[in-house]
Amino acid sequence: MDDIARLARVSKPTVSRALSNSPLVTEQTRQHVLEVAAKYGYVVNRNARKLRQNRAHTIAVVLDFGSHRENRISDPFIFNLLAGVSEALGERDQDLLLCSPSHSTIEQLASLTLSGGADGIIFWGKAGAGMN
Repeated sequence: MDDIARLARVSKPTVSRALSNSPLVTEQTRQHVLEVAAKYGYVVNRNARKLRQNRAHTIAVVLDFGSHRENRISDPFIFNLLAGVSEALGERDQDLLLCSPSHSTIEQLASLTLSGGADGIIFWGKAGAGMN
């Protein structure tokens, strides 16, 4: 990031703000920084950003439809809903983590958020109803 700041002739905080789409940076400056970053192959290190922001940028989705075969993930309706959730999260620079309730306890899922592995959990279907 130091190199991009030097090459773009802006400060390191300005580069950071431009790369994260901060409203504190003008569109002209943002475009200039993005052009310089692209020219030199700079890629944002998402893991470093996660550590710095103390956020996972990940939302866990726990799907549980019990024994109802017609409600499984292979069902086109369910698949399209998941695709929509994934797309909406992607627009907000968030990842989707799909969890199975048969392999997770409430404590494990709580630990996932408390340890920084996910910023939140969406329970879908019967998820959570019969979990330990």
